Amino acid sequence: MKAAAIKRAPTNTNIPDELIFEVLTYLPVKSLVRFKCVSKSWHILISSPQFIKNHLAKSRENDEYAHHRVIFHTLEPNLKQCCINSVLHAPLDIESIDVDDPMRDHYYKGFVSSCNGLFCIVVDVEQIFLWNPALRKSRKLPKLPIMGGKTKNLRKKRRRMVYGYGYDELNDDYKVVYYRNCGWDSRVHVYSLKRNSWRRIGDFNKGVPSDQWGHFSNGNLHWIVNRDKIVSFDMAKETFGEVQLPKFEEETTDWSLEVVSGTLALYQYFRRYRVDVWIMKEYGVGDSWTRVVFISHSNDINGLERYLFCLPVFHSKNGEILFKSACGGGIALYSPRTNSLTYPKIRNLTETPWGLDMYVESLVLPDPNRNTSE
Repeated sequence: MKAAAIKRAPTNTNIPDELIFEVLTYLPVKSLVRFKCVSKSWHILISSPQFIKNHLAKSRENDEYAHHRVIFHTLEPNLKQCCINSVLHAPLDIESIDVDDPMRDHYYKGFVSSCNGLFCIVVDVEQIFLWNPALRKSRKLPKLPIMGGKTKNLRKKRRRMVYGYGYDELNDDYKVVYYRNCGWDSRVHVYSLKRNSWRRIGDFNKGVPSDQWGHFSNGNLHWIVNRDKIVSFDMAKETFGEVQLPKFEEETTDWSLEVVSGTLALYQYFRRYRVDVWIMKEYGVGDSWTRVVFISHSNDINGLERYLFCLPVFHSKNGEILFKSACGGGIALYSPRTNSLTYPKIRNLTETPWGLDMYVESLVLPDPNRNTSE
């Protein structure tokens, strides 16, 4: 007697393209890079500008922050990183992993900022790179038109340089802004990734920036100038303006500007007393500045002085705030539930980091032809 034939349920291979598109946008970058090899059609889909934009939007909005990363700067051959989800939910046992650093051999390395998964990094004073750590791809930008020749005094030259980096949504372009902060030269130059070139746009006559790196939020770069105002730069219009300061409840000259989870934030420090964090809830509206938290010594049994000049770098939807030390790579996590600070422990760090940055993993290529499928 022959074995009865086994009936198999028919397999429906005609999955709508719209459904495939939607499902793939939720996946991590590492998986999507592998899935490009599935078929030519998947390669074209995952490389398409619309897919890259949708995937980035989903990654930003992920409630578990599964695609958000903290990257630590160390003197080791490779950088280290961890998932922000681990910092929020398991702060006493966080594993860090290696990140291949294509600029590891350079003497000086300054992280300007990250935008849409792309870092802008200044190395050895005279060179600038765009780098996507998730894709392990980088691009060396053309040299600045006013900076040829040997650099005799790196320390002095660094002090005179002001940079900014961000995204021009109107023109779908990534731009780097450069200004040399010295009396005899106030020329401002802008690099466009689309054009892959620098051009001069005018002079900077707003005063003396306190920040070397600009802070990008809502299509604008921002610097503290003369310690008493915030100067903005519209990435699309390429024009300078000003942003109104908060109406401080107590005056202090010790304050700094940051971007926390995409929102413009101001950090006000009262030495040996407390720190206040202000958020601009509606961009461009001065009255929307809101003090979201203040942390005093009484809230922190370890003493807030441990994190002198600490800066906010991340603000969760639940009100948690991640701080970094301006003097090193230490981190502190503020909980609104307990109104206190904890100090996350990072494994696999063999030395104390000298800094850290946040980014969201993305498929954005550091390439002028990034809107052409690979």
